[in-house]
Amino acid sequence: SFNAICQTIHSHAFAKSPYPLILSIEQHCSEGNLRRQADMLREIFGDSLLRPDCDAQGNLVLDQHGNPAGSLPTPEEGKHRIICKSKL
Repeated sequence: SFNAICQTIHSHAFAKSPYPLILSIEQHCSEGNLRRQADMLREIFGDSLLRPDCDAQGNLVLDQHGNPAGSLPTPEEGKHRIICKSKL
């Protein structure tokens, strides 16, 4: 299951290297299931999950090109962090 996979990744993510782990997830599910997956990612990975900037209402902050604002950390800054990239 998605939950079991995330638990396993969390348990072993930085066993060999402290540098950022990039998860590339291609999702083919309903909006409700996407939300459940996002909740699982936040719950399982906690503070190690790199999250984009959001405003006070929880909306994603976008730059002038419609991309999430801010930049990715350098490998040194991203140690012990998980970056999740998804394709819907």
